Amino acid sequence: MLAKRKILLVENDVFQYQALEAFLREKGFGLLQLEGEEMIGSYEEALAAMESELPDIAILDIELNSKKDGIELAEYLQPLNIPVIFLTSNDNAQNLERARQLLPKGFITKTEKPYNERNLWNALSMAMAYVEERKKHLSKGISLKVKEVDFPIIPKIKTEDEDIERQKIEKIFDWDDINYFYSGPKAPHNYVIIRMDYSSKKGFLYKASLNYFETAVPSYFVRINSNFLINAQKITQHHLPGKVFIEREEFEITKSFGRAEQKIKMILGI
Repeated sequence: MLAKRKILLVENDVFQYQALEAFLREKGFGLLQLEGEEMIGSYEEALAAMESELPDIAILDIELNSKKDGIELAEYLQPLNIPVIFLTSNDNAQNLERARQLLPKGFITKTEKPYNERNLWNALSMAMAYVEERKKHLSKGISLKVKEVDFPIIPKIKTEDEDIERQKIEKIFDWDDINYFYSGPKAPHNYVIIRMDYSSKKGFLYKASLNYFETAVPSYFVRINSNFLINAQKITQHHLPGKVFIEREEFEITKSFGRAEQKIKMILGI
């Protein structure tokens, strides 16, 4: 199973990269590679390597051969739910605090010529447990207790939480059938609207936040603003930067969700 798992290794020192590569391949992992290059040592090279394939796990040196460092690369990967292990050769307090905020699966110091194999394997085991659990969860879809509603939503539903709870039904949602998740003024308080095929006037209400679904959905779902989490595979037209369309509905990508555009381009191959 490990042979099927791909790692993005970004390291700016050739000796360190080769040692880590040998260890990872010995353990059965595959590595993302960049055509014509023996190693990936910068932010830009990492993005180029991910154009055709996304990794399961990322092992990132904090200090890179680029203006942007490994922590900024981890920030880019965060919406994709890719677990990160950091490599560091110093204990710069500011960088470590920045890195900790991203909840990495481990910190590996490079002062041990070139690294501690046991510590690295422990971090990889934690990351793999996360990957396996997530893949199991994302295999096809999700089962939720929801309230079916007509579009547009009847105004009285907005305040009748008890009525919503009483009329919930158990439904299995295939990820590929969902167009988007919405939470905003048009949804009842503390509820998310799940919208599917536009040929149907039905939608579904689920008591949760968009933040919950961001951690639960496959990587081709993209949070584009504070109200919408959309299925990028459903995009039928785009006016990037700024707008995408799913059938007849228009969605705005706000500046505060700037990485969404990069992720959409990656998913659509544009």
